[in-house]
Amino acid sequence: MMLVKVIALAMVLGSLVGGRPAPGALYVPSIYGASMVLQHGAPVHFWGTAERGSQLTINYFDKEYKTTASKDGVWNVTFPPRPPSLTPTDIVIEAVRPAAAAAAAAAAAGLNTNKAWGEKVVSDKLTLSDVVVGKVFLCSGQSNMGLGVDGTFDAPAVLAAAGSHGSG
Repeated sequence: MMLVKVIALAMVLGSLVGGRPAPGALYVPSIYGASMVLQHGAPVHFWGTAERGSQLTINYFDKEYKTTASKDGVWNVTFPPRPPSLTPTDIVIEAVRPAAAAAAAAAAAGLNTNKAWGEKVVSDKLTLSDVVVGKVFLCSGQSNMGLGVDGTFDAPAVLAAAGSHGSG
């Protein structure tokens, strides 16, 4: 019985920490991801974690935004409002670690640490692809939330009218 409790506790604890990145690794919460829709007409707040002191560059709709990870490794940036667009883009986030942290990471990875590392050595990069801007709805409710438009009584009219929306 004790073994069952230990295994159950290990499974619970593992599920709590299993999704976290290695300390110092570039990380964004799971609310951000590929093929996401960002709310149009409102500022967009991005945040995450990285090695403390890392210099971050975020490429957002062909503009670069820069920030630095705090002493706790937290970084954030707010992008200005954008108009709706169905043209997908990539959001690229790159974190360049400070020289001391970069040298330690390189040594831990078994890389040659005998050469001069300079200021920018190890970097992490995340790409969130196929991002569009439009209306974002947060829906919750009963089991009928899974009902598609094609299952409604007036589906032909609704689908025909939908063709006139989202002109890019």
